[in-house]
Amino acid sequence: ISVSPTTTGTINIVSVASSGTPSCINLQPSSIPITVLPLPTASVTANPSTICQNGTTTLTFTGTPNATVTYNINGGTNQ
Repeated sequence: ISVSPTTTGTINIVSVASSGTPSCINLQPSSIPITVLPLPTASVTANPSTICQNGTTTLTFTGTPNATVTYNINGGTNQ
């Protein structure tokens, strides 16, 4: 079974039933906590944002701590 919870909570098994005739039911309580983490975020600024050809600028990434940011310049190779 594939589930996509959107909030942190608990998945509970209430009972188990066999298929066929007769169908046997076993009340079998069981649970597991599910923790849903927020998606990482990032934004970028450049200082200075206007530079001369062959000049340099400093890129500053901000967002989720310890996240890995992949970027490219003008659709070039991912960095």
